[in-house]
Amino acid sequence: MSRVVFRSPEHIHQITLPNPFDRFPDGWPRVPDDPLARMKPVTNDEARVSCTVGKQRIAEGRYISGQIDVSTWATGINDDFAAWRRARGG
Repeated sequence: MSRVVFRSPEHIHQITLPNPFDRFPDGWPRVPDDPLARMKPVTNDEARVSCTVGKQRIAEGRYISGQIDVSTWATGINDDFAAWRRARGG
């Protein structure tokens, strides 16, 4: 297995252009504490279950992949997922 090595802050800056935050001297984005604090921790099990349900809903034709394969689901999809979990005692 090979390891990717970034050799310069300029290269790191180039591959992270959409970053709206300041940067560390080595070029990596410096994400402020506030957005990090607002992020909800997700366990591996939660991620696996939501992925499984998302794939199931796509196969059923309820949603398309562009609705499921995003960082934040729309409210209706979140409600559907919550109902799926409740139906299974979760």
